[in-house]
Amino acid sequence: IEGKGTSKDINGAVEWLEKARSNGYIYSLLGLLECYRLLDNSSKRFIIAQEIKEKMGNPFHLAECYLFGIGCKQNLSIVYNLLSEIANGKVEFKSPQGTLRLTPAHRYAAQLYIGVANYFDKNKTNHYEEAIRWLNSVIDSSEAIATDRGKAMCLLQRCYRFGRGVKADVAKANDLERESKKMISEDEYNEFLKHFEASY
Repeated sequence: IEGKGTSKDINGAVEWLEKARSNGYIYSLLGLLECYRLLDNSSKRFIIAQEIKEKMGNPFHLAECYLFGIGCKQNLSIVYNLLSEIANGKVEFKSPQGTLRLTPAHRYAAQLYIGVANYFDKNKTNHYEEAIRWLNSVIDSSEAIATDRGKAMCLLQRCYRFGRGVKADVAKANDLERESKKMISEDEYNEFLKHFEASY
């Protein structure tokens, strides 16, 4: 995948990872998911995300698919069902390998996705305000990973830039954008924002 010791070959990586998957090595699924992300194959990403949920118990990748409509139709109810308990402090989830302990970083990753889901959820009253509450929780936490904090800032700056749930404040938006780009790369920033282009 990364071209270490050989030329970069995503399709070659898929071939080897699929062999490992067929031999029951479930952790190959995480590599496959990344390969299909790089290949921009949304239907395969959705299938692999379902299998990760089924075999590893991890709901985050499947929630991402339903959140952004990756290989499936966007379904915010499923996102809430998959992640609300984790976002609110659930400390473990069960998998075929046993009970897995959740870290605080899992909690804030779930809060990020719940915040994004609220941003999209036009059926909810004050959905932008609710999104901002969740996004600020991620931003204010020292236990959230930098990537999640950066993404939360990325979306929050859009709220301030366009007056979504708050009074428009371009200076605040610019500050958040600068801080966000200290935590995630320019490519990650732009890739994340693409999900919201139809929302403004």
